[in-house]
Amino acid sequence: MSGENAITHVWGPGNFIALKFSDFAETDTVKVGIIPSQGTDMVELDSDKNALFKIADKNAQVIKVVVSNSKTSKTFDYYLSSLTLEAAE
Repeated sequence: MSGENAITHVWGPGNFIALKFSDFAETDTVKVGIIPSQGTDMVELDSDKNALFKIADKNAQVIKVVVSNSKTSKTFDYYLSSLTLEAAE
């Protein structure tokens, strides 16, 4: 994403991925993050379950999702190496 907009104004130009997380029970807590990050830890999703990540290095970064409730916790890692990114301008 290039040019001046609300996202690049805060995070600078680069490649971004927007994801909607669904199919979780209302009692589940869902935390997401990109590991390693550029300064942000795992964050709990709010009610819209949307997240936006800036991809700095698709071969080194992983999107991590931790779903918890009162009984269990499960972690999912999504590898980004097969993504095709837009060339930097």
